[in-house]
Amino acid sequence: MARKSPDPRNVLRGHRKGVKCVCFYRGEGAGAGSEDDVLLFSGDQEGRLKAWDLRRRRASLDRRLYPQDSGFVSLCAVEGEGKLLTQGREGCVKYWDAERLCSSSEGERPLAEFSTGCYNFCRFSASSSADGGDPIAALPSSDASVVEIWDVGLSKRISVLQAPTKEKAVGMCTAVCLKAPAGSGDGTLVWAGYESGDLACFDLRQSAAPLALASFSSNEPLMSIAVDKMGLAGVAASVGSELVQFEASPKSGEGGEPGRLGIRALETFEMKQPGVSEVSIRSDGRIFVAAGWDGRVRVFDYKKRAPLAVLKVGGQRLEFTLKRHRLAAID
Repeated sequence: MARKSPDPRNVLRGHRKGVKCVCFYRGEGAGAGSEDDVLLFSGDQEGRLKAWDLRRRRASLDRRLYPQDSGFVSLCAVEGEGKLLTQGREGCVKYWDAERLCSSSEGERPLAEFSTGCYNFCRFSASSSADGGDPIAALPSSDASVVEIWDVGLSKRISVLQAPTKEKAVGMCTAVCLKAPAGSGDGTLVWAGYESGDLACFDLRQSAAPLALASFSSNEPLMSIAVDKMGLAGVAASVGSELVQFEASPKSGEGGEPGRLGIRALETFEMKQPGVSEVSIRSDGRIFVAAGWDGRVRVFDYKKRAPLAVLKVGGQRLEFTLKRHRLAAID
């Protein structure tokens, strides 16, 4: 007999308009195993940001960061640096000191901000820079098929990734994931998903052409990409009913090109209801989760490539903490 879906630990209410994104944030003074200073940031379609104290289950911050007719697309915390990145619908990315934002007056200004002129729904992706400086961010440009890489602290564009050349155009970029592979001197990789269902992998050290290109999800637009800490394997989700777990490896044989990768599907999960808004791999690489358009969050074993559970929480956006096994989903 199937087990009943567990009830959520906390339900946080307070936004007047729909919540578009969430992320966990651990305060700079928090210990490695402490939950005392863990906050949950949430941004809504009115441009308001809330910071939730998870012990008291109430908002400790309520502030408008974007115009009312703009609203949030995404946000993420820069772990260990006390910084927060936010993305608005009007195409503007802002870089904040999270501690000062939570404790100062309404007049707090971002450390930096920039705009690519992109007004679509693609969420940005951020990663620590290879030289230990300010984070870098990837998101589409005013030409939605082109991905731009920005040094966030300097508000400076540092690379431009042109859409892959194919017989049939790949369309606009609909999902992006920036990843610096763990424990290696390899360059930062950018995974980009397109309207055509194509998945491309770029190396920022040689960004003229993708290292790899594959077509997934029956030519349905890719909505989200999650890549594990090694940078060469992950999960891609689309507006269709397929959820694909994939890996990239060096091409071999006579047709293999030096430095090029081949992408292959390890497992394809068919869902009863189409559409996934976001996928996320837990930091320990043991499980991944997918938030479906049907209001279900599906949990999978990442290593065994098998479904584990379905949570009926109405989630469409989700996020993991890095240390604790907590999941925040938007209803």
